[in-house]
Amino acid sequence: MLHIDDAERIVGDGHWWRPLRKQLGTTGFGVNGYTSDAGDQVIETHDERSFGAAGHEELYVVIFGAATFTVDGDEVAAPTGTLLVVPPGTQRGATATEDGTTVLVIG
Repeated sequence: MLHIDDAERIVGDGHWWRPLRKQLGTTGFGVNGYTSDAGDQVIETHDERSFGAAGHEELYVVIFGAATFTVDGDEVAAPTGTLLVVPPGTQRGATATEDGTTVLVIG
């Protein structure tokens, strides 16, 4: 068991990255957390096909704050509690719209 506030945080490019898979010991799926403030990118733009990407679908869960996701060019408002599934090959990214926005990513 691990509370998100107690998870290890690593400074990223405008966000905090929480490598939850390692801390929780999951092996069947990847899980990470990302936190950033309003106006900062909370999920980097990617499509899961670039070098080093896993090529899988991802589930994004906004557990605190709010973000605007851009999925294949379409903007999606995502307040706390939003769950968004994105298939592999789909361009996606998100910008926090509130300070302390935290997004859980499962893939």
